[in-house]
Formats: sequence, C-alpha cells, structure tokens
Amino acid sequence: MDVYSFGVIMWELFFETVPFDGDLPACIKYVASEDRPKIKIQTQDSEDGVTKPIAQLITKCWASDPSERPAFSLIL
Repeated sequence: MDVYSFGVIMWELFFETVPFDGDLPACIKYVASEDRPKIKIQTQDSEDGVTKPIAQLITKCWASDPSERPAFSLIL
C-alpha cells in the first residue's frame, strides 16, 4: 500500500486538491475498484496538468495488482 499511497500523494501535490474530498463512497469506489482519479497530461497547447512521465509513474503506482507497482528504488 505504500507505493499506492505515494501515487495518491503525488496526484494531490501536482493537482493541489484532495482526491476524495471527504466523500467516503467516492473513496471506496476509487480504492476498491480499478477506477482512479483523472490525470490531466500537459500538451503543447497547455501546460495544465503533468508531464507524460509523471502521469505514467502515478498510474504505475496505482496498479490494481500490487506486484505490478514499482519499488521505491525504481521510483527514485
């Protein structure tokens, strides 16, 4: 769960918001299912969002199968 939580914290830092905003049903939906908060990726036209490598890292941290999540040594 540490890597999953790290992915959530990264999302919070980059998007400056709380992913579930105290909404327990939404939290359960995201954590228990494979649904995750949306990640906006920067484009040439807009710097809103995160770079593609950061989005990929967050997504890998959230993998539903814990064995597919990267180790912290790889994240570093």
